[in-house]
Amino acid sequence: MITGPLDQVEAGARRRFHRFSARAWQRWVELGARPLAQALAAAGGWTDAEREALLAAAARLGAEAVGLGYLPVPLPGAEQGWAWHALGPLLAERLPRRPPREALGELAALWNFTEALENGPPWIRNLVSHFAPRLAPENPLAAFVREVDAALGEGGLVPLGEDPSAWSGAWAPLAPPPSDPLPGKVAFLAPRVVAVERRGTGQASFYWLTPRPVLLGPGPWSGRGLPQAPFPRLRGAEGWLLSQRAGPLHAEARTAHAWVGAPALSQRVLFAWREA
Repeated sequence: MITGPLDQVEAGARRRFHRFSARAWQRWVELGARPLAQALAAAGGWTDAEREALLAAAARLGAEAVGLGYLPVPLPGAEQGWAWHALGPLLAERLPRRPPREALGELAALWNFTEALENGPPWIRNLVSHFAPRLAPENPLAAFVREVDAALGEGGLVPLGEDPSAWSGAWAPLAPPPSDPLPGKVAFLAPRVVAVERRGTGQASFYWLTPRPVLLGPGPWSGRGLPQAPFPRLRGAEGWLLSQRAGPLHAEARTAHAWVGAPALSQRVLFAWREA
């Protein structure tokens, strides 16, 4: 791979972005640019000019992502996230197997989707990262986006019903150790996504219900404009709560398919659903 054009792109990005990270750029070159160049060199049906054009376009977007902070250098042991996946390994996996014009369109689609996620709530990025292994190189990105979107809805969930004795339950930590906040308000953001306030921190924990809860990580908490549970507290649930050793509740929320309670004196959150 010719390094001269990459050096020029890096120099231009340094002039545009005050906090351009040299470490993040070098990491992107190793994870994104270099594998893409090698895969293109082995791909048939491409001219040298077409290969250079795609590499140049990818380099400009890589530098833009580094400059905008979409590609921070991960901490040791931390997951690298969707942006590193989409603008790193996915470039070599997805672009060279397509015709040159379609490859440029695929590059643009990966960039547009990544930028939309970076400007959206962190829990959505984490959910997409959870599904990322399902994005096979030959599958359209649009179909993958539809799959993620469907995972937020009610499909496959069983109505909770009015009889708490039929519920299944599970406890989930509000935050990984050594953090020790107490759960606060609870709100469903989608049929399968619930936010639980971390009292006194300005943050919330976000969970994805499969129906069992999967912690999607922390994010900013804003009580304004959050949807309220459309169902009132269930009568007869006291016995079920007693069986779960939940104690008094600080807050709770319910949809037709799930119930979530924030006990007043626990650092865990209680979830209920009904098995099919």
